[in-house]
Amino acid sequence: WDKFARGMKVRARNVLNWKGWGPIPIPETAPGTPAQWILPTSDATAVQIAKRQDELRQAGWRVLTCDPEVVLALGNKSLLRGYAEKLGLLD
Repeated sequence: WDKFARGMKVRARNVLNWKGWGPIPIPETAPGTPAQWILPTSDATAVQIAKRQDELRQAGWRVLTCDPEVVLALGNKSLLRGYAEKLGLLD
């Protein structure tokens, strides 16, 4: 994760041990700085972030996600094909 983020030339660090279950973590944001983004490090966590996006935003996180069903389909090759077919994206 850290090596990948450095390759994108972004300042990102994996400092949470949160997998999407249990209490929502509170972001550590210094006064006067923008809210922190919560980024998934696994497909399972991405689905949980999508499911709990409203709670995360209320806690102060910046979240970029979509419907949990879409996240699940994008992380599963067999579901992805069916999803692409449903959207008419296959030739």
